[in-house]
Amino acid sequence: MKKLLLSAGFLAAISMTASAAPYVLPTPQTGALTPYDWQPTYQVEFLYGIAAPSSTYSDLYGPRISFNLYSNQEATFRHEWSIDVAALWGDETKNGIKREEFMLPITLGYALNIALTDDILLYIDGKAGVAIGDMKWKDLDNDEDLPKYSSTDFTFLVGAGVKVIASDAIQVKVGYEYQRAYFDKTLGLHVISVGVGVTF
Repeated sequence: MKKLLLSAGFLAAISMTASAAPYVLPTPQTGALTPYDWQPTYQVEFLYGIAAPSSTYSDLYGPRISFNLYSNQEATFRHEWSIDVAALWGDETKNGIKREEFMLPITLGYALNIALTDDILLYIDGKAGVAIGDMKWKDLDNDEDLPKYSSTDFTFLVGAGVKVIASDAIQVKVGYEYQRAYFDKTLGLHVISVGVGVTF
């Protein structure tokens, strides 16, 4: 009888302790995403770069592909790191000379995303890396190829824009960037970008 009463008292004490203990959220399952995880986002953009000075260079256009690690933290400020590769082409004919240009910027980037609403983000970004440049000229009057120019040098971009969260997996992006490519220190580009990002 004493053992029975002792056991009942012990169980009652445990149950009172358990009921007084604070509630602890269950640990997320392995592999489950939380709002604080970094998520990979693949992004494809179309770029149009207005050259400055335009008397020396033609406008450039082409695609840019990015692999981003995106902070999905549900906060006002969200961070994003990226690896970017673009391929830009341009050609122009002036005074009987045809000029063809190609540029391949390979950069690492960081963007600070600022939530204006649940679905609209303002971003400020910067990228730096190398740009491979190639320029060819042809004298059309004499049908003669002139010496071409190729170089690889430092490049950087700074810009800002807006992202719209279309769904949990899709972002639409519109922005502006200023780019300098140091294989020619006079070359600047005012780049307009439109793209789509997909988060897996």
